Amino acid sequence: MPQQYYEESMKTQFEAAIPVLIILLLVIGVIALNPSLVAGIPILGDVVGSQTIDVLLIGESAAEANAWKKHVTGDIALKVFGNPLNIDVITDNEYNKVSSADWVRSQGYDVIILTAKDLTTTMQIVLKEWVQGGGKMLVVGTGGIQTNGRWAELGTVLPVTCGASGDCTGVIETVYAPTLYIGEGMFNNGLARNVDTATPLTDSNGSINVANVVLQTTHILYVGGFSSEAEVTAGSTGNIYPGVSEKGAGTGGRVVYISFNPTTENITPAVEQSTVINVLAYTAGTPGYLTT
Repeated sequence: MPQQYYEESMKTQFEAAIPVLIILLLVIGVIALNPSLVAGIPILGDVVGSQTIDVLLIGESAAEANAWKKHVTGDIALKVFGNPLNIDVITDNEYNKVSSADWVRSQGYDVIILTAKDLTTTMQIVLKEWVQGGGKMLVVGTGGIQTNGRWAELGTVLPVTCGASGDCTGVIETVYAPTLYIGEGMFNNGLARNVDTATPLTDSNGSINVANVVLQTTHILYVGGFSSEAEVTAGSTGNIYPGVSEKGAGTGGRVVYISFNPTTENITPAVEQSTVINVLAYTAGTPGYLTT
């Protein structure tokens, strides 16, 4: 009798512990997928929240690369990513290093930032295959176009096009008094919830250059503004231009597209920083925290 009572007691305790174990496993799973959630917690953050994100920047120049690096390797990255990011840079005559999707995977990159133009068809195919195999890529403006001004192969994984003909010639437009807005129904989106409802990108009536491309998906963020300084009207959104959009590809692959380069335009420093950090955190799948 005592033995039977003991066994029944152990069974009851085990059954009572099952819900707790399930919750614990769920918490561990969430932290494993998003280690930056615990980055600020003493000890736990040091143990779990120190995952480093490896980034490859395929850029136009060293100056442009340094503009991105100053944001993603600084102290602010500790709060968002749990660590400064590792960022490798390839520019100009180094593009041939990106020889195959297998090479990119072998380097362990989590995200590719693509700002470089005049790419070869071969390199477009490599980047397309890497995304389709599960890679994550942030494409900026007309980054990734070929020498003939077309995305061609890369276009199959992008959330935008340059019209029906695919010709990106003349797609860059100057937008005056630009403001970043959250797309309708996107407030709970991981990127949009970290941005104010309406964020002026420049002081006063400044301007930025935007790739006025055609969206194939919906706006996460869009730019409101005017086509000339004379058109600027107080209290008006003006025209609507693409801002940030995304498209899934393959087995977990993702391409996030931003129509302007926050590091090369005359954007207010605080807004530049938060835009760079948030859009990269969103591309990588980690929760950014900065508001503009």
